[in-house]
This record gives sequence, structure tokens and C-alpha cells, in this order.
Amino acid sequence: MQVVRIPDFADTRADELGVLGVNKNNGSFLVQVRDATSGLRIENVPFLGPGFTPICVAVVPDINGNGRSELAVLALRKSDNAFIVQVRDAGDSTLIDNNYYLGPGFEPKGLVILPDADGNGQLEAGVLAVSRTNGSFLVQVRNISGPPMPRNIFYLGSTFTPVSAAYVPDVDDNDVVEIAVLAEKNSDGRFAVQTRNAFGAPMPNTSFFTGLGFEPLGLTILRDADDNGTPEAAVFAQRNSDSRFLAEVRNLNGPRLPNPVFFMDSAWSPRALIQVDDRDNNGVPDLGAVGERNSDGRIKVQMRNAAGAKNARDVWFSP
Repeated sequence: MQVVRIPDFADTRADELGVLGVNKNNGSFLVQVRDATSGLRIENVPFLGPGFTPICVAVVPDINGNGRSELAVLALRKSDNAFIVQVRDAGDSTLIDNNYYLGPGFEPKGLVILPDADGNGQLEAGVLAVSRTNGSFLVQVRNISGPPMPRNIFYLGSTFTPVSAAYVPDVDDNDVVEIAVLAEKNSDGRFAVQTRNAFGAPMPNTSFFTGLGFEPLGLTILRDADDNGTPEAAVFAQRNSDSRFLAEVRNLNGPRLPNPVFFMDSAWSPRALIQVDDRDNNGVPDLGAVGERNSDGRIKVQMRNAAGAKNARDVWFSP
């Protein structure tokens, strides 16, 4: 299960939230779209079918010119381990595109959507995948529409296990956007976030997070929660000792923020983390954590400020 923030297209003056879920009875899957403030359901967007296993969902800026964002789902085909990114309109489910990546020798781990990194006028999708033979991992970037023009960006190495990837605005000031990958070091369990340019010279930068005693779940990039001019990486993790889940926030070029952001307790299973725009108008971006209640499968997105007073708010989804 994954959650994404969708720019408002239902004229509610608030962003929408989209949650990727699987029907436990027949294996079909869809993204349910709801208003982030009222919780009102807006659309169910179905993808592919029970012959595929969904991995993750991402938001794509409007491709077909109708003023609505698109949704992209990365999925694994059960019959042969091929993996595909399918793109559909978030408002009416219209199919936009299908693209296959790499091959059955790789295992897909994550999806990131990029603005035009190589200057050819096309939006791009990057798929994080790990080699089934040697454990190395990379992000393969392809145009979402038009000629695919694939390129491969390698990260860290087989001494790490990749978890997820995220788009990063130009942090190193070279006019090229970056892709960040969260990975766990196999020897000691520490978490690392490595950023590399999405085009041209890689120029890697690596930041380490707490790790020990936690299970890494995902990565979200914030637009500057502490107002120092630098985006932050928020690592979503679950504490082994009590199953509490939280986000550790650290500047991509600098120190971590003083306090982690805690979310739901052990009565819930953590599913995903996103950035939500400043819904309480206090100048601080919010983080939204998706949890599934263990007792009945109900899904909730809990939103809290990434820094300072947390100001929690919950939005409920169908089980």
C-alpha cells in the first residue's frame, strides 16, 4: 500500500490524497483518491489486473492537457517477472501509457517521476531495481511518452540493500535535478540516502541516518522544513522495540532536525510516507503517514508538521 499527494483537481481548494490498495479477494488493485481535508472520495482509478503485483504509485504532472495530474503505478508481472509502469488519468482513469523497464533479471523496488532532466521536452520515470544475481542496484530512467531513451544510474553497491527512491530538486546548483536512494547497510543496519544527478556526471552525496534498531520503510523529500534554504530527506522507519513508526528528518547538505516525527503506535501497520503541503498554514510542510489498523484493515493517513508543533490530522480510507 502506498499514498501520494495529488494537486487539487476537484476544486475543493485542498490537495487530494491517493492510496494504492489491493483487493484481497481477487488480487485486482486501484488508487482511491480522496480530498485531503474532508476525506470525501473523488475517484477509484483501476490499474492492470490480478496478473500483476503492484509495487508503488507516483504522481505525474498533466500529460494529456486536461488540467489534471496523472497517476503512475509500477507493477511486476507474475508470469515472467517483467515490470511495467502504467500511467492513467487521476480524474477519469483514462490510460495514458505503458512502459516496460529492465527485465526479469532485476527486482523492482521503487518509482520516481522527474521533470525533463535531459532537456528533450519529455517527463521521465525512473525505476529503482536490484540485480537478482549480484545485488547491485540502479535507477533506470526512461521518457514517459515518446522514444524511451533509457539511461542507468548506479548507487552505492551490493553491500547495501535498496529500499526506495525519490526526486530531489537541484541541491548542488548545477542545473540538473537529482535522484535520492534510501538503502540499508548490510553489515550494521545503518540507513544511507545517496543522491546522484539524473543526467550527466553523477556527483554523488551520501548522508547516514540512525538505522540500528529500526526497519527502513521509505523516503520522502521535503521542500525545506527548517527554513535554511536546503531540502530535507525524511526517512520513514519502524522501531523494533515497540513497533512505533516515525520519520527522521535530515538536511541533504547539513544536520538532522532535532526531533523525529512520531506517528501511530503498534495497533497499526505502517505503509507509506508523503509530504503534504502546509495544510495548517504555519509555514511548515507536513508529513503524512499511511497506517493500516491491525484489527480491521481500516486505512488512515495521519498528517503532522515536519518540524515544531505537530498539529495532527487524520483522513480515513476504505479498507
